[in-house]
Amino acid sequence: AIYSNNPFAAVRVYQSAADRWHVPSMIALARWYANGDKLHQADPEQTATWLLIASFVDKRYTSNAESVLKHLNAESQKQVRTRASRWIQSKGLRLDKFDYASPLNDDPAARR
Repeated sequence: AIYSNNPFAAVRVYQSAADRWHVPSMIALARWYANGDKLHQADPEQTATWLLIASFVDKRYTSNAESVLKHLNAESQKQVRTRASRWIQSKGLRLDKFDYASPLNDDPAARR
């Protein structure tokens, strides 16, 4: 809902959620950068970067990232891979997925 009213505010929300390893927000950022409009130009490098980061978390997006990367020249591909790698390293280890269906009073260590 926020995107239709103010896409730039939505991008900030997506960015904040992506910083917390939220894959749908990473994909939303990739889509936003893929599509230009009156207020911003499409940025295929940012699109590829977010898809590459999302593919690190969820392998289902690997083919999408690779298909966008192959449209970039070799130097741009290198920059995108470096940018994605730095982002991942800056965020540290990704958090374990939380099983929302499990009882809240269970010890998470005991479930492993």
